[in-house]
Amino acid sequence: MLSGIGTDKRPGPTDNLSADQSVASVESRVGDVVTRLGVVPKMIYWLIDKGEFAGCRIGRIICIKEPDLLTYEAHTRFNLATSCT
Repeated sequence: MLSGIGTDKRPGPTDNLSADQSVASVESRVGDVVTRLGVVPKMIYWLIDKGEFAGCRIGRIICIKEPDLLTYEAHTRFNLATSCT
């Protein structure tokens, strides 16, 4: 067995954060958001351009912060039972 590998028990960067703070640091890739919202990638890029999400580019990857995504979901959800009448 290799010594020192996987045995580091120091606290991580989010160990001392509250649940709200640790959620704020979570980011999703465009592909994950597409699956979650059931839309096409072009829609996500359009929402970033529109300012609905603050997209963060890391190299070739665009990430979207979890609080932005939760806010968008809360404001765009509607009740299918009442909207189809």
